[in-house]
Amino acid sequence: MDRAALRVALLLSSLVPAAAIAGLWLATVPHHAEEGESARVWVATVIAAAGVGFLLVRGRHLRRATMQSLDHLETTANEMALTARHNEELAEVRENSRKVLLHLARRTQILIHRQIAMLDTMERKHEDPDLLEELFAVDHLSTRMRRHAENLVILGGDLPARQWRSGVALTSILRSAVSETEEYTRVKIGTVPRTTVAGRAVADVVHLIAELLENGTSFSPPHTQVHLTAHEVANGLVVEVEDRGLGMSEEEMLRLNALLSDTSDSPGGPVGDDPRLGAHVVARLARRHGIGVSLRRSPYGGTLAIVLLPQALLEQPRADTGRTTAGRP
Repeated sequence: MDRAALRVALLLSSLVPAAAIAGLWLATVPHHAEEGESARVWVATVIAAAGVGFLLVRGRHLRRATMQSLDHLETTANEMALTARHNEELAEVRENSRKVLLHLARRTQILIHRQIAMLDTMERKHEDPDLLEELFAVDHLSTRMRRHAENLVILGGDLPARQWRSGVALTSILRSAVSETEEYTRVKIGTVPRTTVAGRAVADVVHLIAELLENGTSFSPPHTQVHLTAHEVANGLVVEVEDRGLGMSEEEMLRLNALLSDTSDSPGGPVGDDPRLGAHVVARLARRHGIGVSLRRSPYGGTLAIVLLPQALLEQPRADTGRTTAGRP
């Protein structure tokens, strides 16, 4: 029904009660009333009746519209409840998956730690240079496997198994980070101040720098070197990782810097298919200890990663009692 027909119907529906009221009035009006007065009263009555009829029709439409609105609200509420329930189920599935992967990563860590301990024992027992060379190669591979297993633990929101009760010299930390990279022979360590890192942060600092070194060696030509240096600043200590690669686009650098500076519980959101998986690990480790990490273009054309260790993570220099021969503190 179009608007014109609807208006006619409304008008007719309002005139019906008006005519009935007018007829009732004509039947009861006193015969001695003056014609003029009767006409005015009759007109007023008709108008009032028309208004009453309009209100009745309008009321029915309002009730119908109200019922439709209530039905719509009920449907919306049901859909929202269904969506919330679905989100809860998805969150539960994700949490269960996270726990399963975390459990598998922990079991893998245990096996790798046992393997490294066995290799250490074998290295101390044998003096054959050829055999030791092979053992060191397997040791290096096991160390890298340990870091990758720790990546799963870190991305799962947990802490790695390695912990230190006392501080470790920065020199040992940097050597350990180098030993955990595949192309460690390409890394050149420059000047390093005599500084000690607090034990609670040793494992994470080693892991963080190792990820940056791995990134530097992976995204630069194999014949180039990656430079690792450190120096003290007013707010703590800066470690720099500089490669001589092709660098990255401005857009990619902005994205990674936003990820590295994200202070939320899950920096960068879902990892997904991001080829720079190590950046997500670095972001979580940095957030845990208040470490600042940023990327910028190197004057040599590659990428310069700057790591700022806050003063709270540093201790007074002490004698280095950690192992350095195998590259682990």
